[in-house]
Amino acid sequence: MPLSADLRVCCARRCAFSCVCTSCSKKEEKRAKLAEAAERRQKEAASRGILDVQSVEQKRKKKEKIEKQIATSGPPPEGGLR
Repeated sequence: MPLSADLRVCCARRCAFSCVCTSCSKKEEKRAKLAEAAERRQKEAASRGILDVQSVEQKRKKKEKIEKQIATSGPPPEGGLR
């Protein structure tokens, strides 16, 4: 089944027109699935060996918050410990 001229133009211009090109939509679906799989692998790798992932995330966020407070508070006041 030959492609019509409109679809050839559409695919050549990376779907700049609002046509429904089956090959372009399949490529988009595949790209989305690959992105989801990559994100899932990253999450699995980050939590590998950790029993309580939520606890680790809470501790990380608390540590970042404390570091941010220290950074924004500026240098310690003069006349501290000798």
